[in-house]
Amino acid sequence: MQINKISKSLLTAGLLMFANGCFAASSTTKELLSSWWVDNALLIIILFFLFAAYTTWIIHRKHAQACREIKKLGKYSSVWHLHNIRTRIRDVFSKWFEAHSKNNAEILKDYVSDHLYNHCYLEFSNLADKDIKEVFTPPKLHTYCILSMHSGSEESQDIIWVYLKYAQSEYEVKKNTEELVEGKPGMAPMHKELWKFIRQEHTWALDSIRENIRLKDIEALINIEE
Repeated sequence: MQINKISKSLLTAGLLMFANGCFAASSTTKELLSSWWVDNALLIIILFFLFAAYTTWIIHRKHAQACREIKKLGKYSSVWHLHNIRTRIRDVFSKWFEAHSKNNAEILKDYVSDHLYNHCYLEFSNLADKDIKEVFTPPKLHTYCILSMHSGSEESQDIIWVYLKYAQSEYEVKKNTEELVEGKPGMAPMHKELWKFIRQEHTWALDSIRENIRLKDIEALINIEE
């Protein structure tokens, strides 16, 4: 029994020494990291702006290339007319958030693909059965750029990818009391997304939305004409 007590005492003492060592090492690591950030703050800022500038250049370059290809197709088909496409993008953007703010999928009937409409219909139906409702403030569209186009051998294969940057506040409240459940009503974070449009007869319909995009997602987009 005495041996066990001594062993436990030694084990406890060893653990305490290990914990103290880790704490000291952690404190030293924090100090080193803090010092590194201070010493390299200017370099970090420069790299950040260089990355932002490169991203902006990539977006504008792809936008110019896509628009050039679309203008060529617009000479032979009104559905590829650049002005009409831009108008359609703004209309779909407006209807998308109107439908979500009113929890009404019917608003999207003529603006999204069939499978996206079905997805929204189910989503809105599930929300209707809950005691919580989503609140969307009117979005502020800062910019939108067509980044790539795909003109297939058949009309159903025609695709357009659009980069959108907008600010909007989204939060959840209880239906009966309007009590805040999740989100921050006073904040309107910036959203950067890729919207995929597909051709449906003589117009364009939203087919999917890619959120949390990275630079490699933008770089991967190319123009294809079959």
